[in-house]
Amino acid sequence: MSNRPLISVIVPIYNVQNWLTACLDSLAAQAFDSVEILFVNDGSTDGSEKILNEFSATYSHAHVINQLHSGLAAARATGVAQARGEYITFVDGDDTISPEYLAALYQTAQDTRAPLVVAPLIKFAGEIPMQFSVPPLFKGGELSGKKRVNIFEDGSAAMALCGKLIARELAHKLTWQASTLSNAEDIAPAAALISRADKIAFAPNAHYFYRQRENSQSHSGEKRFISLAEGFLQARNILKQHGTYTDLAAGFEYIFRVALCSFMEKYGITGEEEQFLRTHRDELQIPPGTFATRPLKFRLRQYLFEKSLKGSFSYSRLMRFLRRLFYRA
Repeated sequence: MSNRPLISVIVPIYNVQNWLTACLDSLAAQAFDSVEILFVNDGSTDGSEKILNEFSATYSHAHVINQLHSGLAAARATGVAQARGEYITFVDGDDTISPEYLAALYQTAQDTRAPLVVAPLIKFAGEIPMQFSVPPLFKGGELSGKKRVNIFEDGSAAMALCGKLIARELAHKLTWQASTLSNAEDIAPAAALISRADKIAFAPNAHYFYRQRENSQSHSGEKRFISLAEGFLQARNILKQHGTYTDLAAGFEYIFRVALCSFMEKYGITGEEEQFLRTHRDELQIPPGTFATRPLKFRLRQYLFEKSLKGSFSYSRLMRFLRRLFYRA
């Protein structure tokens, strides 16, 4: 009889000392026994390593892997290479999971035979919320074939690596490696998972609590906008290479544009980032009619964005001006 654990939990760690104990407590509280936990300490310089060593000394199924600081994507690649489980899941060191998280993911995988199971990501800042709502997408059961496009109706469900249970066979179809992006490393591999999975199932009772920190890797760093755009462009190329772009384009391009426009409207962009848009204008344009069924407000935003790509004006500055104008009205 194989002693392989059913689930390998891969936890990349980099300077999350202040939130790490809460994460470890949630892992220790899991109502699921057949598990290994792989902490990939990516060169932390705070007290994270000490906390990990103390935890692994108490829990025999937890192991610490130390490496020089190489980034989130490289840490995950290290974990995947050493994972022995029939399934793989990722948890970030500053996040937490509900006690039934692993059990609910695994049961859903067994019931549906889906190689990719997705849990709702509950965003929070401060204390873990006691009450929250699960997005409508997670009440849909499962998606297969062309219906997989519907996963893009929830950006977190589609483009995050956390909150997913991945069958070993599916995980090993992907190339896990370090990323050249300063952030947004999840986008391309998440798109690859959606592209490769013949069925996607949802586990509404598996709750992943995603901590919102302004200084976290996904919310800080230089050239965030350029990394975001490049991550989506890489993901699009993956979908085309896999031959799934046509089926998934309507949803993928929707979330791509939502991400770009929302960033510009909230933060604005630099002159260098404006130049990036101009340089990549051809790659950023999409086939006419892609958003034909979307609401008028969204289509108007995309019309303005398309015009801005042609150099008529700055989308970022225009939208921020309009926001100030309507706010004063």
